[in-house]
Amino acid sequence: MPKATAITKKKGQSEESGRKRKHLIPTNARDAALERWVSAIAAGETMRSAASPLLAEHGFTWGMLRGWCDADPDGWGQRLEAAQAAKIERVERELRRIATGEIEDPAIARAQTAAATWLLSKWKRDEYGDKQTTELTGKDGGPVQTQAEVVRYQLRVPVNPLVKVPPKATDDDDE
Repeated sequence: MPKATAITKKKGQSEESGRKRKHLIPTNARDAALERWVSAIAAGETMRSAASPLLAEHGFTWGMLRGWCDADPDGWGQRLEAAQAAKIERVERELRRIATGEIEDPAIARAQTAAATWLLSKWKRDEYGDKQTTELTGKDGGPVQTQAEVVRYQLRVPVNPLVKVPPKATDDDDE
């Protein structure tokens, strides 16, 4: 029986052909996909929903698109940020339109306001997100005092008067 070995090469096979090759994407296809993705985001779609058609057509995933933008922060990275800012500006304009009373039905205005504020709280957490702070202080605003108490317990065995306990040996008994 032959020993188990690592990947064996067939005669005439190069080392490169046994490994996975990285799929090379032409720059023009990548740039066209990024342009469509960024435009869809600026139009109001989420990053993942804007990437779905590109995945179906070309196999470009959301992670690939983000990676390309992260690799080119001065180019595509800035365009992605601008698209997200345009999307946020669109929602803020919609909130202003609701606040000025252009929508007469209060139920519709309330629902649209709730949806828009929720979106803004997720997209722009610093400005619109809920803020919670927890402050711990001691008495009269001082530091919190901590105290630990060590308690030592002794086991007490009830004494039976019928059982005689031999006396302890002392050093004097050895002599």
